[in-house]
Amino acid sequence: MNRTISMLGAAYNYTHPFVNNNNITAFSNNAWTPETAATATSPRLSTLANLNNNVGADFWFRNGNFFKLRSIELGYTIPQSGVLKKIGAIRVFANGTNLFVSNKINGLEPENLSMGYPLTRVVDFGFNVKF
Repeated sequence: MNRTISMLGAAYNYTHPFVNNNNITAFSNNAWTPETAATATSPRLSTLANLNNNVGADFWFRNGNFFKLRSIELGYTIPQSGVLKKIGAIRVFANGTNLFVSNKINGLEPENLSMGYPLTRVVDFGFNVKF
């Protein structure tokens, strides 16, 4: 499934740095200036909301497809042999959350197009012993 998103409304803080004290983002790395008029890839920077920069156009649409490894758990139960026969089972495992995301929009969380703190990446290791 192809997912197309509009950067104009959902990611306003991302596409309009400096307005309302927003921070500069990767989106504005090549903003319009008189010197870059032929090669600019984003509108000119301004500290004020600029209606010319908010006109609905294909420019604001982006490929919203993403791939995310939200959670995974890998485990192994050690076979019972020798000394381990007295123990019911031993299982070792590792699990993780928010391990990987691949998308075409740098600096944004692809599921809700928000900026700020990235999602927490968590990795746990452990073991279970059953007697």
